[in-house]
Amino acid sequence: MFVIFILGFFIDFIEISVVVVPIVAPILLADPQANITAVWLGVMLGLNLQTSFLTPPFGFALFYLRGVSPPEVQTTQIYRGAVAFIGLQIIGIMIAASYPPIVNYLPNRTYLTSDTAPPPVNPKIQQCLEGIVHPRILAERSELEQAVKQFQNTDLASLPEPNRKALEDSANKVLSIVPLINNVRKSQEELEEFSVDYASLHYQVRDLQKAIKRLEKESQENEQTIRRLQNTEDPLQLERRKVLENRIDQIKVEQENLTSLIPEEWEVTRKRFTELAEAERKARLAYRRNVEEAYQPMMELEELLKEDSGIDQLRSVLEGLNNVIQKSNSKEATQAIKEVESVIGEVPGSYGIKSPLSKARRLFRKEEPDREKALEFLNESLEVLTSEIAWRKAAKLNVLPAVREYAESLKPTIGIRSQPRLSEELAKEVSACQADHRDVSLYF
Repeated sequence: MFVIFILGFFIDFIEISVVVVPIVAPILLADPQANITAVWLGVMLGLNLQTSFLTPPFGFALFYLRGVSPPEVQTTQIYRGAVAFIGLQIIGIMIAASYPPIVNYLPNRTYLTSDTAPPPVNPKIQQCLEGIVHPRILAERSELEQAVKQFQNTDLASLPEPNRKALEDSANKVLSIVPLINNVRKSQEELEEFSVDYASLHYQVRDLQKAIKRLEKESQENEQTIRRLQNTEDPLQLERRKVLENRIDQIKVEQENLTSLIPEEWEVTRKRFTELAEAERKARLAYRRNVEEAYQPMMELEELLKEDSGIDQLRSVLEGLNNVIQKSNSKEATQAIKEVESVIGEVPGSYGIKSPLSKARRLFRKEEPDREKALEFLNESLEVLTSEIAWRKAAKLNVLPAVREYAESLKPTIGIRSQPRLSEELAKEVSACQADHRDVSLYF
């Protein structure tokens, strides 16, 4: 921002935007964990670029004022008068830089409560979301356990084995979430505690490494120049080569001196910080994976059992293939089966119905297809369909009400990541959290 401010004295705001923004913006916005928003960056750039209108010699505002001022008003007087306004610009920049929420909160809130808001699973809001949801889960631990126990008493016998097993595992995963949250908190506290002392060492070493790298680059450039002067006989160029060789020797000494300033404990300390950061990352991933696996089976079952799933209409579609398989040529039969497969594929959980049809379709690749075998596969699909309709009908009566009640009790906490969008209340809290920037420099 200081560079942009200085450039405002000498370059027009358009040139500054074209040159600086493509360089600065991708770097600042690269890491979503930093919470540096494009809105804040745009406001900061806008405030800064305002100085280009007020600072000579390219201050358009000064020239406009000069054009409408009476002859007795001198240009130097206008320049002096602009100083106060430039000072106000600087104060505005400092306020926006030191307190980002003043810029970020309202756009974040508007965005997160809009129809185009990202789902709660969006990676950019995860850390803020977890900081809000974790205390709720811990506070409602007894209620969650009670909801799990109540659901475990539900008779799931009408469900197929995979669905029943998924729901049973889901209940166990809900009970294991609290230890995972505690693990996240513990790893985060260890990382934050270690970072307090590590930060000063990190910045010290990175400054030294930056200086060493600068010297290394200078040395490489000098070596390249020396190679170009290798065959010259010009006394001036020979003298220049000697100077460069001496400078390379000097750089080596400077690099050794700078390297010796790096504390001995740096490598061990950096390794420990990396281990703690990785442990914290893995703890969060374990929590996120667990909550998804705890809630997804309920959503998947409700998707299977919804009234407009279309499974009841598949029987007539399948029976229509009987005559096609018996009488149509291979090309027509293949096309007809493909179309039916496409219809079946739109029904949730229809793979078992679709799979025998795929086998029947492959039989028509032969010159003389086995139509009897194809009919057997068609009958197999019909049998699977009958079984699917039967268990889904029974599950709607016996299981679905309990699943819905169970899912609703978990929705504000464990199930929040699986929802299509944030609630308005939660969106406001996430907006406030997202409005602040986070320092992620220690990770680099």
